[in-house]
Amino acid sequence: MLGFGPFLDGYFDVENQLIDYIRRKAEQYATANEQTKKQISSIDEFVIHKKKVLQHFLDALGGLPEEKNPLKPEITGIIKKDGFRIEKIIFQSLPSFYVTANLYLPDSDTPVPGILFACGHSLEAKAAPVYQKVCLDLVGNGFAVLAVDPIGQGERLQYWRNGKADVPGGIFEHTYAGIQCSLLGMSIARYFCWDLIRALDYICTRKEIDSERLGITGASGGGTQTSYIMLLDDRIKVAVPCVYISSRLAYLGTGQAHDMEQNLFGAILHSPSHDDFLASFAPKPVMVGATESDFFNVEGAVHTVELAREVYSLFGAENNIKLTIVPGVHGYAPELREAAVNWFRKHLMGLKPDFRTSDPEPSDAKELNCTKSGQLLGDFQQAITVHDLIVKELEKIKPDKQFSIEILQNTLGHKKGTGPKYPRVIAKEFVSDRIWREKVFFWSEKNIIVSGLLFKTDNAYADPVLLLLEEGTSEVEEAWELIECLLLSEGRDVFLFDPRGVGAVKSRKVNPSSFPFHFFETDYRLSCDAQMLGTSIVGMQVADVIRGVEYLSEQTGKERIVLAGRGKGALLATLTAPFCKTSQLRVSPLPECFSQIVKKRLYRPERVPILFGPLKQWDITDVYKYLKSKDVEIYQQLIHPLGSML
Repeated sequence: MLGFGPFLDGYFDVENQLIDYIRRKAEQYATANEQTKKQISSIDEFVIHKKKVLQHFLDALGGLPEEKNPLKPEITGIIKKDGFRIEKIIFQSLPSFYVTANLYLPDSDTPVPGILFACGHSLEAKAAPVYQKVCLDLVGNGFAVLAVDPIGQGERLQYWRNGKADVPGGIFEHTYAGIQCSLLGMSIARYFCWDLIRALDYICTRKEIDSERLGITGASGGGTQTSYIMLLDDRIKVAVPCVYISSRLAYLGTGQAHDMEQNLFGAILHSPSHDDFLASFAPKPVMVGATESDFFNVEGAVHTVELAREVYSLFGAENNIKLTIVPGVHGYAPELREAAVNWFRKHLMGLKPDFRTSDPEPSDAKELNCTKSGQLLGDFQQAITVHDLIVKELEKIKPDKQFSIEILQNTLGHKKGTGPKYPRVIAKEFVSDRIWREKVFFWSEKNIIVSGLLFKTDNAYADPVLLLLEEGTSEVEEAWELIECLLLSEGRDVFLFDPRGVGAVKSRKVNPSSFPFHFFETDYRLSCDAQMLGTSIVGMQVADVIRGVEYLSEQTGKERIVLAGRGKGALLATLTAPFCKTSQLRVSPLPECFSQIVKKRLYRPERVPILFGPLKQWDITDVYKYLKSKDVEIYQQLIHPLGSML
C-alpha cells in the first residue's frame, strides 16, 4: 500500500482534530465574549454594546436594501370563518419580488393587536397544520396574524420552472442560494429579514390592526427569523421565539448543521450570539419557547436566557424575560402554542394569561393558496427570484482596491502556523527500482497535524511539485501514473500533500451523507462553523499548504516549487501560489471564477468553497493576473504543460 493506513499508520488519532480545533476556538471566543458582557454594569454601557451587536449583524447580512418600494398589495381571496376571516395576500417586498401571506383577522369593531408569524422550515410554510394552529389560537383570542411564506417554501419556490423544482425546496433552496450570497459578503438571511420588515410595513397599513401593539413569533427557522427581527425592527413590542434559542457552543456540540441563513459570519467570533438577540430586545417582553428533547438543546437555552436576564435586570425588567420548557421534541408543541398566546394576551392586551388551547382544525393547504397555480413563479411572468437579486448585488460591486496578498489573506481569514513542525518520517522505502517514498506527518500549527507522501528519485533536477488531489494521499494508487510521470519524465520530486480535513487527516463524519448536493454533511458543517469563527476551512487549508511548501523546500533544497492541483485541490493550489515562491501553477480543471458561479442559476455547490466576501475585492482571475506579474507560469494540466499556458 502506497498510502497511509488508519490513524496515520497507528501513529496518531487525527480524525477529531479539526472538529476539536474549531470547538476550542469557539469556546475561547465565547468565554471571552461572555466575560466582556459580564462587565456591563449600566444601561449606557449596554447601549454601546447593543450598537456593536447590531453593526456586526448588519455586516454579516451584507446590509439591507436601502429603499422601500411600494408594496402593491393584492387580496386574492377571502375565507370566511366563524368569528374571523383569512385574507390571501400578495405583496412585493422588492420590485417584482413577490411575497405570499395569509392574514387572519378577527371580527372586531376596533383595531386589534397584530402578530407577525414567521414560518419554520416546513415546505408547506404558512399552510403547515402545526403553524395554522398557532395562527388559529391567536386569532381566536382576538389577535390579527400575518403568516408569511419564506423564500423557498410554500408558494415561493425560487427554482420552480414549468411545474417542477430544479432545486429541492426549503432548507436546500436556502443553502443553495446562501452559498452564492456568501461569496458576495452577505447572507441569504438579508432577504428573510427584509420580507418580514416589509410584512410589518403592510400590517401597519391595515386600519383593523393597532400598529402600536405588534408582536412576532415563530418556531425553528421561524424562531431564527423572530430573533433577527427582534434586533432589526423596533416596531415589535413583544416576541416569542420558539425552538431556536440555545447557544452557539451548545449547537457545536450536537454535530447538527444549520441552513446558510443561520450561519452568520463572525457570530461566534464576536456577535450576535443567541443571548444578544434576547438582551438587545430589553426591556420589552420576550418569552423563549423550548422543548425538553430538542436538538436545539435545552441547556443552551437555559444558559442563554440567564445571560440575557442580567441585561434585563439593568432595566429593572427581570419579569419581562421568561423561558418556557415543555415536553417533546423539536416543534411548535401545543403547550408552547398555549404559552405564546398567553404571553401576548398579557403583554399586548393586558388580559389574564388563562387561555387553554384545544386542537383547532386547520384548513386544507390548497385552500390557503394566494396564487392560482400554487406558485408565484407560475402566476407572475415578471416575477424575479432570489437568484436574480443575488446577481443584481454582484453587478453593484466595484472593488476599490487593487488585488494584493493582504486582501487575499484577509478573505481567507487564517494565517499559517509559525511553530516547529516536528516532522515524523514513519516510513522510507523504495516503491520501484528508481523511486523511493517517505511517509511523513508534522504540525502545521498547534493541535493540527498534516501529512504527505514524498516521492523522490536520485536524479531529480527540476523544481519539485507539491501535489493536491481531491482526496489527498487516499488517491495515491489512482494517481500513480501521474506521479510517476512527474518523477521520471519531468525529473521532479513529488510531495502528495494532505491539508487538514483531507486524505489521511480527514475528519470523521459528523452528519449523514444522503443530502442533495452534500449539504449539511461534514465538510459543509465544518465550513459553516469556521465562517461563524470569522475564518474559513479553505483559509486553514491554504495555511497548511504553505507549511507543506516549506517542508518540501527544506527536504529538496529547491527554493522554487511547482504547485499542482486537481478538483478541489486545484482551488487550493491557486489560492496558495501567491504566498509561495512558485515557478509554475498547474491546475485541472481550471477553478471556476466566483463571479461565474454567482451568475449561474444552477451550479454545483459541492464544488464551491464557503468563503465570505471574496467578490467584494477579488476573483480567481485577479489571482492569475497577480501570479503572471510575478512570472509564474500557469497551466491547465498537471503533466507536460506544453502549449497550454494561460
